[in-house]
Amino acid sequence: MLPDYRGSRVILSSNASDAPRPRASRKSRQPSYDAIVVGGGPAGAVMSWSLAKRGLRVLTLDRARFPREKVCGDFVEPRGLSILQTMGCLGELESTGPLAITHVNLTLNGKTAYRGRIPFYAGQKELPQHGYIIPREALDQRILASSVAAGATLQEGCQVTAVERVDGTMIVHYRDATGDQSASAPIVVGDTVVAGISGGDLGMRGFLDAYRADTGERIWRF
Repeated sequence: MLPDYRGSRVILSSNASDAPRPRASRKSRQPSYDAIVVGGGPAGAVMSWSLAKRGLRVLTLDRARFPREKVCGDFVEPRGLSILQTMGCLGELESTGPLAITHVNLTLNGKTAYRGRIPFYAGQKELPQHGYIIPREALDQRILASSVAAGATLQEGCQVTAVERVDGTMIVHYRDATGDQSASAPIVVGDTVVAGISGGDLGMRGFLDAYRADTGERIWRF
């Protein structure tokens, strides 16, 4: 079950955290959204889908144009398959006949340390008993399509250049084929602040945190 995002409006991924900050500027008439997700990979696309399904106006930005290939092990484990099922993606991805992974061979110092069924899957009843090898070209495109179908806006081929805070608003600056652009999203709505990272470029699992604006107490993590 996914957390309740009502009253929780801002998502900014870490992909732009190393970008230079712009000079202080006044608020301009940039498009305004409830949430901005930087990075349209699996974590970012799932974030966009989940928020859009709850009626939020979501903008997803990515420097690539999809479909695109990406160097990756391409393995989707059972929990990921469960998410794809919830999103309505799994059936189409399975129609291509992906390779099911049920066993593993672990080596340590050149010797086999374990060979057999993947122990983590044993006893799991609510999850598939296997993982799949799904090329990122197909996986990312399908998840993004689901987020757009849910109502998210996707901007491809744009490079985020900076993120700045102006009063109670976060402004994301980016550059696309037509030049410099920007979009904004509120920091606090309904007394809740939501922050998160997609994590893909850092080789880590993405997450969302929700905090009470008045106390800073964390309400939930997803």
